[in-house]
Amino acid sequence: MSLAVATACAALIAPAQAQESEQAGVAPAPSNSGEVATVVVTGLRASLGSSMNLKRNADGIVDGIVAADIGKFPDTNLAESLQRISGVSIDRSIGEGSKITVRGVGPDFNLVLLNGRQMPTSNLGDLNGRAFDFANLASEAISQIQVYKTGRAETPTGGIGATVNVMTARPLDRPGMLASVGVKAVHDTSHNNLPGDVKQGSATTPEISGIYSNTFDDNRFGVALSASYQERNLGFNQASVANGWRGPFLGNAGPLPQTGATNRPKDGDIYSLPQNLNYNMNGVQRQRTNGQLTLQWAPVKELTTTLDYTYSENKIQTRRQDLSAWFNFGPSTSTWSNGPVAAPLVYTELLPAANSDIAMGGADFATKTQNQSLGFNAAWKTDGLKLELDVHKSSAESKADSPFGSSNVLGTASFSRGDTTVDFRDDFPVLSIQGADFTRAPQQVTGSVFQNGYMKGEIEQAQFKGSLKLLQASNLNFGVGAIEVKNRSAMSTQQRDSWGGASTASDYPASLFHRESLRQYYDQIKGSGNPALFNQFYTFNFAELRALTAKVTGLPDMYMPKSTFDTDQRTEEKSKSAYVQFGTDWDTAIPMHTNIGVRYEKTDVMSTALVPAATGISWVSANEFPLSFGAPTFTTLNGKYQHWLPSVDWDADIRPDMKLRASYGETIGRPRYDQIQGGTTLDRLARDFGGTGSQGNPQLKPVKSKNLDLSWEWYYGQQSFASIGLFHKDLSNYAGQSKITATPFNLHTPVGGALWERSCPARQLQHRPCLHPQLHLPQPPDRRRRSARPGRCQRQCHRYHRRPAGRSGHVVRDQLFRQPEERKAERRRGQCAAYVRQFRLRTFGKLYLGRFGPEVRQLQDRRAVSRWSA
Repeated sequence: MSLAVATACAALIAPAQAQESEQAGVAPAPSNSGEVATVVVTGLRASLGSSMNLKRNADGIVDGIVAADIGKFPDTNLAESLQRISGVSIDRSIGEGSKITVRGVGPDFNLVLLNGRQMPTSNLGDLNGRAFDFANLASEAISQIQVYKTGRAETPTGGIGATVNVMTARPLDRPGMLASVGVKAVHDTSHNNLPGDVKQGSATTPEISGIYSNTFDDNRFGVALSASYQERNLGFNQASVANGWRGPFLGNAGPLPQTGATNRPKDGDIYSLPQNLNYNMNGVQRQRTNGQLTLQWAPVKELTTTLDYTYSENKIQTRRQDLSAWFNFGPSTSTWSNGPVAAPLVYTELLPAANSDIAMGGADFATKTQNQSLGFNAAWKTDGLKLELDVHKSSAESKADSPFGSSNVLGTASFSRGDTTVDFRDDFPVLSIQGADFTRAPQQVTGSVFQNGYMKGEIEQAQFKGSLKLLQASNLNFGVGAIEVKNRSAMSTQQRDSWGGASTASDYPASLFHRESLRQYYDQIKGSGNPALFNQFYTFNFAELRALTAKVTGLPDMYMPKSTFDTDQRTEEKSKSAYVQFGTDWDTAIPMHTNIGVRYEKTDVMSTALVPAATGISWVSANEFPLSFGAPTFTTLNGKYQHWLPSVDWDADIRPDMKLRASYGETIGRPRYDQIQGGTTLDRLARDFGGTGSQGNPQLKPVKSKNLDLSWEWYYGQQSFASIGLFHKDLSNYAGQSKITATPFNLHTPVGGALWERSCPARQLQHRPCLHPQLHLPQPPDRRRRSARPGRCQRQCHRYHRRPAGRSGHVVRDQLFRQPEERKAERRRGQCAAYVRQFRLRTFGKLYLGRFGPEVRQLQDRRAVSRWSA
């Protein structure tokens, strides 16, 4: 893969005027007219000049932002500041800058340093990524940001797009006492556009910050302390196909019926069908706390020591209510756009019985991310030689901050949904539902999910580097380093797949549910005024309804997150590095400067994963197959790699105010943590077309990029410049995903088996079953089973179930399906492949797959039933 892009930027600032006393400090005119007046420019103009000089004097392509004054960075969010730099774009989360993309290279391949030290990453929103979340850091204590767009031997590896160095204030850099206090108020109007059960706090929130810096003992000792606290309450509403699209399929294949479709996709076209349509309203509260303490001591002129500690905490509380309709891909009518990639304009699923679910869910969860860094630096400098030792230990930890976990959903539904249509022809997707009757089918609790996520990154790093001046115009930079990076990501899921109803509707008083109209929360989007929109939905107090459900079901543990993790994946990377870099000035007709270097990196990877073993598949509805898991086990895998990374920088002063640059360098970006984690992780919910999962590979090599940069720069003013740049990146070893079809843990699916075909003729259920259509089937009119007893299913339902089957049926027998040669092998092992056993239904149960094929077994929820043994 290669990237080639030209960029241009300009900074236009008028010459400083003495009258602008707000931004510039002007010395008073001397009484002696023979003396030259001195104008000292500070504040914004000084910061622009410093940023420009950082770019002008650097080797390679470097951009930067320098604070206008102590505690005065351009934006309160660092990512928002970084997007001011050409080639940098940002990702936003809850309306704030979070991650950066540089020159088209995504967040995982941009390295973030704090005072030259690599920072760990942690984000429950991206549980296994390497991207640094800038939302965790406030800007008040930041003095400057340096963005290295080209690779250099002395720059740590990991930044293919760019290496970003965040520099904090140092007291000895600005002697004397400096102090700043800031108080702000933020009013967020998005907070007001939310349902009452989602809205949290006030729309107006405070931001407080302060910084103090002072030096003592003739500027040999310094201390700097900064702190900030910010609150924000906001809301956002989304309308989307939240759970993705089923497909793609060729036009002559897939679940789309051959009839009932207008402009049906042609045989050579591809199409997909929506899994669902979801409207969700989200209320978010955020509290961000930052603090830093820096101590500096210079006992002698040549030696400066620095000890610093940085802390940040970002807390986020989220409440959500949603309305959705799930599609089962049965009989339908539809209208399609033209191919070759056909999209549904209108899609209607036909449900004449009007007994499907109108799903409405709620959530109430919170997360907390903490970053801590303790570092020590000693710099010794004499004429011609500079040596520096830097060590630090840093951590980033994200976890749940609520008794309800880091993510959850409590589902409710009214089983009165008839024909369901989604109209994609306007900006706003319009959901229409026929037959909805909340009196006939009151709202009741259905399924639920409670998750606990955890991620922690730890880094221990030591660097020793030096710079030796050779002759008058040359210098030799060298260094060695060692770093250990640990990452742990863990997850537990407590899921109750009672999507047909956790108990009965009569268990939930109507007063628990609060009627709302949907349209008002999307009235700024074109199409939301469509009269066909299903405009009614119900919200609820999550904590109140959760407590009641736990009580009426008698299963309180199912409505709380687990205390242990189901999946626990850990990686450890140990890297050693060394570099040498030689730079020299050339006294030629056109003054030139060159810098040539090489860096060596060796990395050992160890990946350990605690992964639960899947033991079976439950069949809980026509298109839902949750997996069952047994005891987890640890597995460990290893990998290693090494690289030599050369770099060459050249620049020439073609005029005193004009510079031409060229750079070549090779950089690497390490794979995401989930790409190198061992163990097979299966997603908990499979569909009738199969399940999904993932497995990493610790032996993956990092992405390697060969980078070429050209730049022309014109510095036509003290704070003004214009530049045009061209870059080309050639990326290799880019980690991708391979899709394989397998049977992990020897799991099998009932889809396509004899029982599936009998229970779902033409993939449509013709009657409503008492428990599952897969267990109770109507007696075929043209066949009689000697084992079937008339009325047996109905009698069992009256005795053990809350509602009867509605018609007489029979209990399906379980059979083992094997090829003749497989049966012979099983007989030799003492297993009877043709063994048939009939079971009884005692309580509400769930179906799961056996190890011998697509047969169905019955297990009991609360007490043991005789297990299958063939």
